[in-house]
Amino acid sequence: MLFGLPDDTVVWLGHDYKANTSSSIGNEKLHNYRLTEHGQLRRKEDFNHMMNHLNLPRPKRMDDAVPANLSLGVRHDANASVIAADGAPRPVAASAGYAGDVSPQLAFQWWQSGQAMLIDIRTNAERAWVGFIPDVPGIEWKVWPGMALNPNFDAQLISAVPAGASVLLLCRSGVRSIPAAQRAQALGYQAYNVLDGFEGDPDAHAHRNTLAGWRKLGLPWRQN
Repeated sequence: MLFGLPDDTVVWLGHDYKANTSSSIGNEKLHNYRLTEHGQLRRKEDFNHMMNHLNLPRPKRMDDAVPANLSLGVRHDANASVIAADGAPRPVAASAGYAGDVSPQLAFQWWQSGQAMLIDIRTNAERAWVGFIPDVPGIEWKVWPGMALNPNFDAQLISAVPAGASVLLLCRSGVRSIPAAQRAQALGYQAYNVLDGFEGDPDAHAHRNTLAGWRKLGLPWRQN
């Protein structure tokens, strides 16, 4: 699709290779060795074969980046305050793979009323050092310090949450909880992502718990 654009179309690179921050469609056609061979564009089959045999490591932020890319780069927790005002969950496209996004306030209401079960998917270290929500199970999505995916996530979730129940996934800022909600939905749950998470995004001074999130809103939490 991109190669159907004029050759002088400027493209801004997702990565900075050799100090190059921009290129053009024509330049990529001529000089991107992964796309061309002997001056000819590679066939899709040849490109796939080459990429599958490069033995590249899995990108560290793949599980965070892909959900954002599927929504055209827009974070799922953008404008969370709008949701908090009307009190309704924000629906997501069926292709998103989970039931929807909810504000921390609505998550608290659903949890307290028994309408849904709240699961804290932050690391054990985060819950110990930053704070935890009393009576909420902790099931790591990624394991500190390496932040590798928790191989026991499925089994732990199934053990903690009755089959087919509604479940609310909460992380640090509403990013990790998206793929966790997708996985929970795939396991048969009605899974929701809790916007802003426990701490919210950092402010201009790189401090969390000042803009949004479970703690900022004064919802129940404790610290060791």
